[in-house]
Amino acid sequence: MNLFERLLHYYEIDEEQYKILTRQISFDDIPSFNNFSNIDKACNLVKEHMLRKHKIIVYGDYDADGICGCSILVKMFNILNYHVGYYIPSRYIDGYGINIKKAREIKEKGYELVITVDNGVSAFEAIEYLRNNDIDVLVIDHHEAQDKLPNANYIVHPNISGYTSDLTSSGAFTAFMFSWAMLDKPNEYLATLASISLISDMMPLKGFNRDLMRICINKYKKGKYKSIDLLLNDEKFDDTSIGLNISPKINAV
Repeated sequence: MNLFERLLHYYEIDEEQYKILTRQISFDDIPSFNNFSNIDKACNLVKEHMLRKHKIIVYGDYDADGICGCSILVKMFNILNYHVGYYIPSRYIDGYGINIKKAREIKEKGYELVITVDNGVSAFEAIEYLRNNDIDVLVIDHHEAQDKLPNANYIVHPNISGYTSDLTSSGAFTAFMFSWAMLDKPNEYLATLASISLISDMMPLKGFNRDLMRICINKYKKGKYKSIDLLLNDEKFDDTSIGLNISPKINAV
């Protein structure tokens, strides 16, 4: 047995799997956003509100996944030249997920569309309140859902929407795929934020998760995204630096 065969044996993969893992990849290798069964309708809902100049708010979460997901959507709207509000809840004051108190505040501030990211799939009371007050709701989430789903207009979720059945991914990854659908092309910075969430939320680095991670590591260059450079401590951008330098700082906020 030569060295290459011994390495394959050690990592418990065959030569065909090795070729798949080491192949040249691009965004074209990521399964299409069209695999989300209702993403076209969700995009049309958002575009309709934009056309009518309605007030839109993105409701995120306080961990690195939720912050990256919220950032992806806000930046997406910036690219589309549309101003939106956003809210990152406090772990200690607000707790996890959109709640009835915040739903009432959203109504009082005159928002007409709420987009939750990295939360919402279990926010029954808050979403019911919003819908009863003629406020549309789009849920972008990845958490495990109950048998009954909240009364949102649409739910974009890797498993519920049929994007995948055997692999889970992060909330920010799901937000990135939604941004890809809205922008009609992948944005490298938004993809980089999504890749950070894959490590911070300990998603399995398999399939499209691993492919996106490899793409973002290969494309990253110092000086390209100064905000991320500042979190790196002069380390190179890879899964280790994300786990040890970037994610803890975002979570600590």
